[in-house]
Amino acid sequence: MAIRDRSYRPWHAAEQRLCGPLRDVSILDEASALQRSASNRARMTQFNGFDHVDVRVRSLRLCEPFYDRLLPALGLVHKRFAFVDRNGEWCDVPDGATPNVVEFHEDTNGHRGRFVGIIEDAMMRPTQTRLALRLSSHDELERWYARLPQIGARAVERSSDMTAYPAIFFEDPCGTRWELCAR
Repeated sequence: MAIRDRSYRPWHAAEQRLCGPLRDVSILDEASALQRSASNRARMTQFNGFDHVDVRVRSLRLCEPFYDRLLPALGLVHKRFAFVDRNGEWCDVPDGATPNVVEFHEDTNGHRGRFVGIIEDAMMRPTQTRLALRLSSHDELERWYARLPQIGARAVERSSDMTAYPAIFFEDPCGTRWELCAR
């Protein structure tokens, strides 16, 4: 059943309790208005991609083998260990300390590149947040659908309409949600 009334949102009451009253003008409308003006376009910051993704897991020991197989196959080929202290400061592993971060970096010929950092946090609880990575083709997506269970992914499932939204959803061994899409 298609919902034609754009004001119908089952989460509306909860959203108002958490976020306050909704405004009539959406952020997209405001962004569109900004883009129409040449002077405003010059002031808008261009999205340049992500620098890094910080993924928390309950157990690095449990999840590291999964990420050892997933992330290098997605192009993050350099592995490095690091440490995050109680204050959230990210640094090299201090002498005598056990690494609590494993980083997977792209190959950038020595330049600082994008990376995914897997950080052990015993208090982490899985949420509804999902990290989505883009693949270059539907064929590549199908290859990953077959491969994900073999490398330890859980809850692997296809999008309900692979033509309209070609995607595969899955979780790491600690319940972090991921998605691979090809659009």
